[in-house]
Amino acid sequence: MKRRILALFVLFLMVGCQSTNTDPSTNIFPQTAAEIEDGCNQPVDFGFNIENAAQTPADATISIEEGITLTKFGITGAEEIAGQLTAGTSCCDLPISAFAEELISQALKTANDGDKQAAREILLNILSTAQDTSIHFIKYSQDSNRRQIIRDCLRVAEMDILLGGDGQTYMDKAGQIFNDMANSELSTADLNETMDILEDAIRLGDLEIEEKCRERAEKIVKEGLEAALEDFDPCIAEKEDIRDLLNKLATAQLFAIPEAQEEGDALYDQVNAEIRTALDRLFNEAAKQANRADLLIPIPDCELSGEIEVMIYKPWSEEIYISVGRIPFQVIGNEYPAEVQGTGKIFFQGTDPLNECSIITNIDAQVDISGTFDMTGKAGQFDLELSFGPLPNYGTLECPESAPVTLTLPSLTHPAQFPMVDNTTQEVSGIYHLILHLSH
Repeated sequence: MKRRILALFVLFLMVGCQSTNTDPSTNIFPQTAAEIEDGCNQPVDFGFNIENAAQTPADATISIEEGITLTKFGITGAEEIAGQLTAGTSCCDLPISAFAEELISQALKTANDGDKQAAREILLNILSTAQDTSIHFIKYSQDSNRRQIIRDCLRVAEMDILLGGDGQTYMDKAGQIFNDMANSELSTADLNETMDILEDAIRLGDLEIEEKCRERAEKIVKEGLEAALEDFDPCIAEKEDIRDLLNKLATAQLFAIPEAQEEGDALYDQVNAEIRTALDRLFNEAAKQANRADLLIPIPDCELSGEIEVMIYKPWSEEIYISVGRIPFQVIGNEYPAEVQGTGKIFFQGTDPLNECSIITNIDAQVDISGTFDMTGKAGQFDLELSFGPLPNYGTLECPESAPVTLTLPSLTHPAQFPMVDNTTQEVSGIYHLILHLSH
């Protein structure tokens, strides 16, 4: 209620400052609404933490001579980010409707003819637009929506104050429609839509919706930063990716997300570490191009490694393929194409029934990985060769009155190609099914 009173007080101040002419030979009131200050032209203060976001690095310059230089967003940059958070769908982003314009013009003409009370009664027709049972609503809704009704009620409230009223009736109607609308839309609103609803809530003094909007916006912003960190790979990130992540951090600081405000906060420190690794890697690339190996910065986090999970064909069981081990590998160095090395064992023992017989599976062999890894832009490619040791007792069929029959698998060397995408699969000779697991 206090916020609603404050909103009305602002309208009183704005409309009260409009000049009126007391010369009886001329009009006392303006001829049209366009001559009266529109409250929607006043910006809304969202309470953003501009100063903190201004200190966030926005970009980096890399040179062999000066190293890595960070440039901050500054006040202008932080305000620019804040300005991009709304979608332009708030009530005040709409012009007043032709229907409201006509009512206001009639009211001003009547007031200038000397009957302010009759003029105010003309304005009351706008309220019928919000009643489903009214013929005016049918006419109004042909080219309008609930936001349009709210927009018009706000404008008519200003006209009512100009004519000696308090505008409360129109503000109440706008607030009622807005509260219902916001409660129905907010649960599915994205960040920009949420901010537009927040803007309307602040203008209308709706504390309940304002609090809900702030909670939702902060949740979206925090989750957006966490998702950006999850997707960010400092070992392949380009400067555009770095700028995008820093933009997410600055947005979180605008909203004063506790985990992202300063050094020591979890998300802030994680962004800082990821950005530093990415910038060190880009500096190393510049140093290599300049043949300055003495300037290279060690980046252990960017030593690509992983495992290749081996699944083997086992047609006599319910599971056609079974996992028999993971073979670790390492990409050696950061100059591409780089060598890939790995070695490990596959192992499995088990017995499956087959009618009156049984089949014993016995897998125990070494697997060696060799090959290369290459990068083209952000795309990586593994060109590998896997060498499987022999399986002399791959499957042994044992029946009560027969000699055992053993199926063997010889040594096998086979190429395998994987894009640098986690969980990519590859078939080898119809026997082995391979799955790539990346460590970063």
